Amino acid sequence: MDDDGFLYIMDRKKDMLKYQSIMYYPHEIEEVISQMPGVAEVCVFGIWNPLVGDKAAAAVVKKIGSKIQAQDVVDFVKGHCSAIYKHLHGGAIIVDDLIKSPNGKTNRAATKAYFVKINDEN
Repeated sequence: MDDDGFLYIMDRKKDMLKYQSIMYYPHEIEEVISQMPGVAEVCVFGIWNPLVGDKAAAAVVKKIGSKIQAQDVVDFVKGHCSAIYKHLHGGAIIVDDLIKSPNGKTNRAATKAYFVKINDEN
């Protein structure tokens, strides 16, 4: 809030992804992945690429007993989302839990950092 009493919402804008000059929000892909049988939780974020912008990537927590794998998630999005710019060009990983902030919300930045670290190690 500024000195004049105007409130500026900034959090969601920083979550916005831009792929090949097309802007969209990660929750649009999260909604698709959440429809996938066997998915308990999901977090989508952008992995920067200098040629195309943000490549969407996902960290997925699977339900107990589920056999889904990362490639299944990528394929599901491709099959259920006609907008190519919303496909998981950055890939996906299966995790035990998503990283949460102290207030219990998914920490998108920390989850992204974990994804990058895991991919750098492989």
